Amino acid sequence: MLQLGSIGLPAEKIAAKIFDALTLPNPKVRYSIVPDPLQVLAAALLPKRTVDRIIARRLGLTPQA
Repeated sequence: MLQLGSIGLPAEKIAAKIFDALTLPNPKVRYSIVPDPLQVLAAALLPKRTVDRIIARRLGLTPQA
């Protein structure tokens, strides 16, 4: 956890994205808040359901096959 904290994004950047999502009149459905530009590109190119499945699997929200 300490290692991930050192490579994570600053809280201010995350808070700014959350603020935008909550205050914009027409917010986007998904916001990508990741430090790696490749992850942003992958999330933009992959179908949204595929991205949702990947996130759910990484969080342990899907049953193991």
